[in-house]
Amino acid sequence: APGSSSQSERLASDPLRLWALLGQPDASSSGLRIDAFGTFSSPDGRAHLVLIKPKGQALRGEDARMFVTEASALLSSYESEFSDLRFGLTGGHAIAAATEAMFMRDLTLSSSLSLLLASLAFLLAFRRMRAIFAVMPPLFLGGLWTAGVASLWPTGLSGIAVAFMSVVIGVGVDTGVHVYAALLEARREGMSPDEAAIEARRRTIRPVLVAATTGAVAFASLSLSEISALRQLGVLCACGELLTAVAIVIITPVLGAR
Repeated sequence: APGSSSQSERLASDPLRLWALLGQPDASSSGLRIDAFGTFSSPDGRAHLVLIKPKGQALRGEDARMFVTEASALLSSYESEFSDLRFGLTGGHAIAAATEAMFMRDLTLSSSLSLLLASLAFLLAFRRMRAIFAVMPPLFLGGLWTAGVASLWPTGLSGIAVAFMSVVIGVGVDTGVHVYAALLEARREGMSPDEAAIEARRRTIRPVLVAATTGAVAFASLSLSEISALRQLGVLCACGELLTAVAIVIITPVLGAR
């Protein structure tokens, strides 16, 4: 902005404008001032601000977790000693660690819930508990393969991209329904379990893989997005669609026959 060159050095050296707290304590918008002991406190002395410069980078997960772990342990010791005081922790490292924990919690919750609901839908469709055991192992395998692809992403995953696991479970169960239904149909035609497994794979491998490829191409189109999170989500969902379909077509007939 015009006339900003004179402020550039000050902003570069103090981007949080902490000098305002030191140089103009009474006019600070934060409501804090320097008390007689040289600390930042509220006018009534009931709130204090402690500024800490942690080691490492806030956006590096290991550094953020290490700081939060050490700081939380230190605060816990004071909390137990001074039960009438409340302590809080904020800043780049704390926010980064909390965000990472939120992503992991969301991934675990969404994956578990989608797996539970998909299993319930599968159980209602075939009305036999053992049918779940013919689909879930290859479904887990396809999800594991996709997670392996995700671990190779050079810059790590965004918060949106972690939703790929719920998509993989959903499309995987859809594939499993077709394969298992073909197995039951072959059994009703009088085939032995092993013959029915071979026939179910023969009947479903082409339509299932063609459908999976079509869906994968649709998901892969998101890789053209300018938003990194959508590119990641599209690629992972595309891989998950194909890998889960392959795992189910190969393994489900064998498990179903057993």
